[in-house]
Amino acid sequence: AYSVPPPRRTGGRVLYLDLDGCLHPDAVYEKPGSGPFIFGYPDHRLFEHARLLEDALAPYPCVRIVLSTSWVRRYRGSIRRVSRGLTPALRERVVGATFHSRMDL
Repeated sequence: AYSVPPPRRTGGRVLYLDLDGCLHPDAVYEKPGSGPFIFGYPDHRLFEHARLLEDALAPYPCVRIVLSTSWVRRYRGSIRRVSRGLTPALRERVVGATFHSRMDL
């Protein structure tokens, strides 16, 4: 058991962001010792659409991001580790993550 830290900020406009299927294809698997990889899409890479999201959010500087992804469970609530693949501008917007004990294993 572990706990996800409380959000850094509250209130305002929030984008709940899943990673798989949003910032890259959803066929992400994990290889022990080497981490996540995309299976079956050789021309794609993890977080390949992060810059597109950054550009889309640029006109909305008040929008914050809450990571809503199973990666939070995988990295034991470490929001910093989960958001490593985001651009610096997107990482600045991350204020928290969702997790609950009934997430699909």
